[in-house]
Amino acid sequence: MLAKTCCVTYPLDIWLVFRTDKLSSQVLGRARATVTPKGFSENNHIRTEPAGSKAGAFFSIEKGWRLFLSQPVFPASLAYVMLYFNVVLGPGSLMTAFLTQRGMEASSIGLFRAACAVTGFLATFTSVPLIARLGVLKTGAVSLLMQAGSLGLAVFAYMATPFGHKGSLNLFLICVVASRLGYWMYDVVDTQIFQTATPESQAGIIGATELALCSFAELVMLSLAIVAEDVSNFGSLAVLSTIAVAGSAAVYCNWIAKPTSDQVQLFPEEFEGVNGVSSRERKTSPREELEGDELDVERWRDRWETWDGRDIGGSNNWGECVGHHSSVLMSAAPL
Repeated sequence: MLAKTCCVTYPLDIWLVFRTDKLSSQVLGRARATVTPKGFSENNHIRTEPAGSKAGAFFSIEKGWRLFLSQPVFPASLAYVMLYFNVVLGPGSLMTAFLTQRGMEASSIGLFRAACAVTGFLATFTSVPLIARLGVLKTGAVSLLMQAGSLGLAVFAYMATPFGHKGSLNLFLICVVASRLGYWMYDVVDTQIFQTATPESQAGIIGATELALCSFAELVMLSLAIVAEDVSNFGSLAVLSTIAVAGSAAVYCNWIAKPTSDQVQLFPEEFEGVNGVSSRERKTSPREELEGDELDVERWRDRWETWDGRDIGGSNNWGECVGHHSSVLMSAAPL
């Protein structure tokens, strides 16, 4: 019976994802990475170990960590991981157990979980106009601040009970539902940032490392919930979850407040007109790269190979690379 159900629901899931992508202006589409993490070129020859061996497993973990930590959008990814420390203030098993202990009816709990699901679905559509109006990076800040503010108000309603037992509980649940809008909006933003900044050849291992960290964060909070199993400790767990979300917002906002050269190259439209930045900075010529105070040879070589849409990767002869673009340098030389 279960196998028959899966045969019906799996194609339906695929169709629903496809329709969601279409209706949301293809928000799930993959963008092309324009900046390679420093020290990790797509053309680098990286040693491999036999599949299934212990050495190969440890090497994959070590490689994943190096790539994850060196990616130019690491703070945005870290902010996403920190959100997974919030396992209490969401429509999960811990919240269900808490509401059951508070005497809420099963139908009301089901309504709360359904409201959270609908809010998350709507976030896919509300994020599109916000990204079009504010840009990807600012939309991420808005979504995280929205989630942190909603959860802060929820904790206040729970701890202070300003409207009595029932009224404060209703306000608490409304704030938790509202926070899901910010959470899923940032999920869309993080996906777009990740796809823009991560080369396709490295997306799998970096994404797997991020997912592993998210699972670890969730495991830490669930372990704390096991230790503090009494329902009277729910408030403390809620405060810790809110602090984690607020920390996530602080990390992300600090990142976009101090843009790096990689950020400007990845998202030039976000910094248009700021400190003389123009949209042309996405594709910087090799000659301009050489005019800097310091020369990063590997980074310059990667940019040389992909500049102006040309890809001459695969050639191990540096002289061939120079010969291929010599005419470009001559045309760029001042008269």
